[in-house]
Amino acid sequence: MFPCIAPLIVNMRPPRQVLNIGQEATFNCNVTGYPVHTITWKKDQRPLASSSRVRLLSRDVLHITSVRRDDRGMYQCFVYNDLDGAQGTAELKISGILK
Repeated sequence: MFPCIAPLIVNMRPPRQVLNIGQEATFNCNVTGYPVHTITWKKDQRPLASSSRVRLLSRDVLHITSVRRDDRGMYQCFVYNDLDGAQGTAELKISGILK
């Protein structure tokens, strides 16, 4: 008997947020495929540092309370199992800040 395996596909929701300083941001790492062993998060290709403001509500939901200027950037969700890997990307922009 063969184990049930399906290719991993990641879809970040929402793919882009434009927020004012002080608002809240939530990113969902929606995964299809099986099995999912590991989910890791990065910001601008660096490991995401958790804090009292930036935390995982679950392994697939990232929440940022009271966004600040330095929260802007690209957020990435990496999903792995023994045979496959996939990633999704979402952007956080701060309203009124260029770049």
